[in-house]
Amino acid sequence: SEWDLGFSYRFDGKVAPWLKGLRLSLIVNNVGNEKPAQLPDTFSNDSVDTGTYDPIGRRFVVSAEYRF
Repeated sequence: SEWDLGFSYRFDGKVAPWLKGLRLSLIVNNVGNEKPAQLPDTFSNDSVDTGTYDPIGRRFVVSAEYRF
């Protein structure tokens, strides 16, 4: 199976008032960098289960959101 991991932090402005309303997130998709499983009895290039596995492999996503 494929595992994803995410972390998010919202600044409350107590330490640095100018950071109030900022949220930073880091997400890692497919942490183990697992390859998709081959589907049996398929004869095309689309012979993997892309509904369950990500054919790209491990990906990192960084996002920032600011509300004011």
